[in-house]
Amino acid sequence: MAKPKSNPKLSGQVGDKVYKDGKYGAVVQSMPKGGGGKPGSRSREQNVRTAYLNELASDVNTIISKYAGTFKEGGFYQSMQSRFRSEKLDNRFLLLKTLEGLEINSNYPLAKLGKARVTVTARGGKMTVSQDVIYHPSASIKGHKADCYSYELLLLIWVKDEASAFPMAKKSAWVRLDDEVPFFKYYLDLPGNATEWLVCVRQILGVNEERIEAFVAEGMQIVLAGTSNKKDLALYEQKKKEAAELLKKSSKKKKKDDEGRVQPTKRKK
Repeated sequence: MAKPKSNPKLSGQVGDKVYKDGKYGAVVQSMPKGGGGKPGSRSREQNVRTAYLNELASDVNTIISKYAGTFKEGGFYQSMQSRFRSEKLDNRFLLLKTLEGLEINSNYPLAKLGKARVTVTARGGKMTVSQDVIYHPSASIKGHKADCYSYELLLLIWVKDEASAFPMAKKSAWVRLDDEVPFFKYYLDLPGNATEWLVCVRQILGVNEERIEAFVAEGMQIVLAGTSNKKDLALYEQKKKEAAELLKKSSKKKKKDDEGRVQPTKRKK
């Protein structure tokens, strides 16, 4: 007796349907919308870029959320994404550079609590963060009286071949408002394969070295991004130079456009 023929196994794509052979027969699924695209196509490139930016933004957002707590405003993640989109290259260092000056909570900017200049040097697995305070914050801010303040540094460090960063934190001593403006140096040990870093500064006002529990008495900002990759540094400097030249050309064009314009004169009395 002839063996009955089995049903043919279905597998593959027909139109917008995907056919897969399962344990209990064929399974039909719809193609995911917006998730594909032919290799090398613009839509596929955009999907890959979006995934990369989302991963980087989520990484930064998660670490800062754990550190800043409820002080981080709800629109912080969207602000990061907006800045990332302003950079055309998917280069982690260049993307992180766009975050410089980004407030963790734009309603309570760090600049309202005095001023300090931050620089970073990294060499041979060692990092030094220098903080030169320019002037103290005010002793009174929106009904709160302060007599001291302190700084907290949060560093996000990326290492080679790793997508996620790891955090490192340092705190300064309390500074009295009647003291001279201080200069701090924070020393950190880095893994030898550290490639990029992001420096966040948080400032907290206090009374008798106890923090004031109010958002108006603190501020936090991403102040600096850096890299140990010389090629990325050179690329950044080149892009900066090109942007400056473009601004110069735009300024010349405006000046030329202003030539010959009739200026107002005083009316005769």
